[in-house]
Amino acid sequence: MDIQSVGAALNALDGEYIELLRTGDFGCWGIPRITTAARRAVGQWPTAETIIERSAAGMTQAAERESDPSRSAGSWLSRASSVAPRRPSP
Repeated sequence: MDIQSVGAALNALDGEYIELLRTGDFGCWGIPRITTAARRAVGQWPTAETIIERSAAGMTQAAERESDPSRSAGSWLSRASSVAPRRPSP
């Protein structure tokens, strides 16, 4: 890729994905900061959805490995619902 193409690509990414520090010619430019949007675009910064998906997958795997029925996901949910506060009926 030639230097003009690199410069054009950096200009296109500036603001939304990178903070571009222009000092002189293309060869002297720097990138002091990458934005959260850039990290999300490449999967490096989790979104709320990916956190939930990873948590659910981990709980599912843990439940599948559990050999003690009293510690199973169904048992845990049953115990949790029995102690959870209830809303008064309307």
